[in-house]
Amino acid sequence: MKSYRYDIHIHSALSPCADILLSPNNILNYAMLQKIDIIAVTDHNSLQQQYTLDKIKSSYDLLFIYGVEVTSKEGVHVLCYFRTLNDVRQMEEFLLEYVITKDAREEQLLFDENDTVVGEYPYDLLCNLSLTIELLQQQVERLKGLFCLAHIDRYNEITIIETLKYISLFHAIEVSSMEQINRMEQRFPELKKSKY
Repeated sequence: MKSYRYDIHIHSALSPCADILLSPNNILNYAMLQKIDIIAVTDHNSLQQQYTLDKIKSSYDLLFIYGVEVTSKEGVHVLCYFRTLNDVRQMEEFLLEYVITKDAREEQLLFDENDTVVGEYPYDLLCNLSLTIELLQQQVERLKGLFCLAHIDRYNEITIIETLKYISLFHAIEVSSMEQINRMEQRFPELKKSKY
């Protein structure tokens, strides 16, 4: 059986937490150097960099998945994955309705296919959107996307307990290691009862 290397939670320089060097071509070139087979660039609360990534993805020998990391009104980080660029457009339009128009504190750079900076996203992408987990899940489901709870092992205990009431909405849960899976299941037995 063939095994695959993947990284499906990558931020470009559009995300304020990312380095300026994380331009579309740099991300894909690095993935090739690391022999990664499947990647998704999941910037915070925006899919605007996906259009450039779509233009260049065919130049690389890997599977590219469209994605975004959305921070819900409740403060939960959700990875959402999509099949087509049309799904991306629809999701981007949907998210724009819930953006908090607070000025960006950091650079949030948009690149063209030559890795030239062509603009900056004006609003702080690290803010929670005014969008509930349930509404977000309904939109992702409408688009036949995947709905993944991001890095649950990085939340504090109160946030984890609050998030557990939504656990049945998720297709998958992201954790940083197998050890973390075991630790999380011991602390929160509800995770063992879930479909994951």
